[in-house]
Order: sequence, then C-alpha cells, then structure tokens
Amino acid sequence: MDKIKSPGLAEKILFLYLLIFPFGQLLAIKAQLLGANIRIHSGDLIVLPFIAILLSKDILRPKFFEHLTGIILLGIFGLLFSLFIFNSSGVAVGILYFLRAVSYLGFFLAIYNLVSQKPDYKKTLFLSLILISLVVAILGLVQYIFLPDLRFLYSFGWDDHLYRLAGTFLDPGFTGIILSLGSLLALCLFIKEKKTIFFWAMVLLSLCLLLTYSRASFLAFLAGLVVIFIKSKRVAAIVIGVVFLSSTLILPRPEGYGVKLERTHSIVARIQNYKETFLIFRQSPVFGIGFNNMCQAKQVFLGQKDIDSHACSGSDSSFLLILATGGVIGLILISYLVKGILGELDNSLYSIALFSALSAVFVHSQFVNSLIYPWVMGFMAILGASALGKPSRGKKLP
Repeated sequence: MDKIKSPGLAEKILFLYLLIFPFGQLLAIKAQLLGANIRIHSGDLIVLPFIAILLSKDILRPKFFEHLTGIILLGIFGLLFSLFIFNSSGVAVGILYFLRAVSYLGFFLAIYNLVSQKPDYKKTLFLSLILISLVVAILGLVQYIFLPDLRFLYSFGWDDHLYRLAGTFLDPGFTGIILSLGSLLALCLFIKEKKTIFFWAMVLLSLCLLLTYSRASFLAFLAGLVVIFIKSKRVAAIVIGVVFLSSTLILPRPEGYGVKLERTHSIVARIQNYKETFLIFRQSPVFGIGFNNMCQAKQVFLGQKDIDSHACSGSDSSFLLILATGGVIGLILISYLVKGILGELDNSLYSIALFSALSAVFVHSQFVNSLIYPWVMGFMAILGASALGKPSRGKKLP
C-alpha cells in the first residue's frame, strides 16, 4: 500500500493509463467467469491497485468524500442483499464490476493528492486529457475513412454501425461523449489563453463528434457549452453552439439508417428500456437490486433469455439505473454527493471545465449508460482531481 501511495509511482501509473486510454475496447480481453461473459479492460487492471488508497488514513480527502463512503457501503449492502434474490455466481460477477467502480474512486484520490502536492500538474493533466481526446478523434477518423462498415461486429454482441465514427470504443455514443468532453476542455483553455492551437483542437474534436451522428453526444456538448457561457460570460460558447447545430443540417447522409438524425427506432427502443428498468426498480425500491445485477434481474423479473450483450448490465438512463441498482437511498446519497462536489467549485478555469463536463455527462447518461462507463469514469477522475485538488497544508502522501 505504501508503494501505491508514493507520488512517483502514482505518476507512472497515471502516465500508463493515459497512454493506453485512446485504444479503448481494442485492448479488452473477453473471458468467462462462473459461466458469465465478462470483458477485462487494461485500464481497469491499471487502476485496480488504487483500491488500497481508500483504506489509508494518511491521505487527503475532499469534503464531499464522506458521501462517497456512504455510497460504497450501500453498494456492499446491496450486493449482499441481492444474494437472497439471485444466484451467487451472478452476484460474484457483480462484485467484480463493483470493485472496478471503487478502484476509480481510489484513482481519483491518488491524483487528488498528487495535484495537491504539485499544483503545476493541474495544467499538465488538463492538456493530457485534451491530447488523448485528439488521439481518440484521429483513430476514429481512420476507422470512419477506411472501415466505415462495422456491421460485422454484430455477431460479437456490438451494434451494427454503418458510416458512423465509432472509433476504438466501437460505439458512436461512447466515442461521442469522450470527444464532447475533450472539445469542451479545449474551448475552456482557448477562452483563458487565447491560443489558436486550442481553438483548432476544439474544431477537430467537434467535427469528429458530428461524424458520430450520436444525438445524445450532441446534446451533451451543447449542455456543456451552455454551462461555459453562464460561468464565463463568453459569447463564443453560444456562437460555437449555433455553428455546431447548423452543421448537423449539412452532414453527409450516405447509406445506412444510423446516419439519419431523425431516426425513431432508437427512441422507441430506449422508451422500452426505460420501462423495463423502472419495472426492475419496483422490485426493490428502497435499496435496489445491487450493483451490476441488471442482467440477472432481466432474467428473473422480465423473463429475458438473451443476456449475452454489452448493454445487458446497464440501462439507457443512468438515472433509472441508479434507482434500479441503488434504490431511493442510492439516489439520495448521489444527490448529496453532487451537491458536495458543486459546493467546492469556484470560478477558475478548472472548475468551469469540471462543471461543464459534469453537465455533459449528466445529459448524455440519460440516453446512453455512460455514467459508469470505465473510460468516462477515468476521464472524470482525472479532470475532477485536477479541478478540486488544492495545495496541501495537512496530510501528505509519504
């Protein structure tokens, strides 16, 4: 544990995480555990040791972290409670995904302490997030130009995308939210420093975002722009939003249903998904069914048979997913957590960027299950620690 708390080791692990981040699902390994198919991501393995940070009393913690402690305890209770509803092997898989989420909290704490000791790291990490977003965009362009037809992935459990920028995450929606976040950060830095390189970075990311044809990502980006305008009073954010919206009208419309922004099939499917998630919530409204037990819940409560899907364990609405897996208690705890985070923000560049990114993720997660998507958790852990970390006057990492 002492080695993990070392700033030098934390920096090296953070660098490694940033290095492999843009490769997304390409580095994932599919495995079977207790009869269930799971995907092991390299990023998850990198941040897993940071769980040890949560057990240490010798590190700095932000004020709102007490709410996170309550959420962790509720998650443990929910998983134990779910043993009376579902089979133990399925719950064991849920425990692994719970450990993943908790490890990203430890990852956040490690970076928070690193930034608190080295405030200059704020900008370094901020630039790093923009850079990895640009790499995601470039790799996505390569896929869009040379491999626009991804329908062959349907047989592997992925959606069949055609002429859409899906990138290394193999999904336009998840790639879209990363591009949205990177573009918002680039805009914040451009507003502060007036350097054209950040403006063109924002333009490239926004153009690639348009090619995802992900309406949820479009809305997320626009929500982030609204926050930047309100907090910075810069009209540039509104101008960019108007230009972005106008650009959707002239997007190319090649063959394929997915490039039609007026498509209704996905809307109907989402409404059905919302109904199913709400039905699951009604089975255990107070404490929920336990973290990542959605697949089993769909089998037990809804009678679904085909659960070998990448969307099985989630819901199209993260709000409903919180209700279903954590119950009303979970929703209350997360509401207090969000209030605590917002209470620590100021009018600095980093706080505005974090507020903008949180708003984007909140909007996006009502249509795509992105709130606990590993790469979104990693991105937000780094951004959150950069924004909230303050020069240390108390405890320090050994």
